[in-house]
Amino acid sequence: MKMGQGVPSVVRGMGWMVVATLGFTVLHGGVRMAARELHPFEVAFFRFLFAFLCMLPILARAAPEMRRPRRLGLYLLAAALNAADTFLIFFALTITPLAKVHALAFTAPIFAAVLAVAVLGEAFRLRRAAALAVGFAGMLMVIRPQYAPFDWGAILVLISAAFWGATLIVMKALARTEASITVTFYMSLLTTLFALVPAATVWTMPSAEGWAWLVFNGALAGLAIFAIAQAFRHADVTAVTPLEFLKLVWAAAIGFFVFFEVPDAWTLAGGAVIFAGALILVYGERAEPAEGGAR
Repeated sequence: MKMGQGVPSVVRGMGWMVVATLGFTVLHGGVRMAARELHPFEVAFFRFLFAFLCMLPILARAAPEMRRPRRLGLYLLAAALNAADTFLIFFALTITPLAKVHALAFTAPIFAAVLAVAVLGEAFRLRRAAALAVGFAGMLMVIRPQYAPFDWGAILVLISAAFWGATLIVMKALARTEASITVTFYMSLLTTLFALVPAATVWTMPSAEGWAWLVFNGALAGLAIFAIAQAFRHADVTAVTPLEFLKLVWAAAIGFFVFFEVPDAWTLAGGAVIFAGALILVYGERAEPAEGGAR
């Protein structure tokens, strides 16, 4: 009997999503380990490079479906935003507790929803307004500006989340005319090239241990991306998205056992509230086709 045979598809999808959330969270721990020796910009470049190399066999098999990019400007914009988003969050990881980074990173879908209204002209429906309000409240719980000192790490994560939200909007625009394999290949390639330029300005030759962490991070990123694709292949977005909250659980555990960080209750509670706002968006957008004529 083949592995997975007889297991419902949605369960397989949820299993893959668990793998993806753990992979991305462990990756962030690996980034911090690599950044003890190398600048975060260089760590980011190698994350893109090795992840791209790990995905090449999969991309090669799908090569017949690939087409020349028809909207190069949008590809360049998405790649630049993606590189900037990664630079910011990798730098934040060196100065901010893991749990706090992941709690604030949940704001990305909310930024994307706002940008979809402003850039793509999508309707600002009630559930989007509710998600924005809930997400904003959760963000205030995490950063507590009235009590906590100014936190550059938190600011960097929020800007990174905004950039990732913008990246999602550009990719959504590309998806209207481009094949998914074409978007995956050119986004990966161009983001790696964009990341090379800032990395070159802070270049340091890695030690043997540094190379090990860089290869580990890239391979793990490739695995996590593959796991996400598998999760969405086997189950609906609404079935597996709630498991994204596991990132906060894994981050709290890794931060505690590896980096001796104790997440405060406000970070965990605020992360849960932000994630609830993101879920409002996910479930609302899935319900939207049925309500398309009732706006």
